[in-house]
Amino acid sequence: MILDYVIVLFRHLKKHSSIAVVNIVSYGFGIAACLILIQYIYYETSYDNFTRAMKTSIALRLTTTTAASVKARRPLRTFLLERN
Repeated sequence: MILDYVIVLFRHLKKHSSIAVVNIVSYGFGIAACLILIQYIYYETSYDNFTRAMKTSIALRLTTTTAASVKARRPLRTFLLERN
């Protein structure tokens, strides 16, 4: 039964080769795009989970555009504003 399906598949590929090539290439691009998207989403969601002390960690960002300055994310900013 499976052999019959394989024979029909090859007959179809031989008869409609250009359409088959376009379909196979487009499926390949679609699967590659999905895998890249899944990998990007996994990376972005696991960014802050590298340590167990995530709740007590502070993220600082250093930018050097005109002068050395430190930009903090929201939790540190609110903590510093509450202390002053």
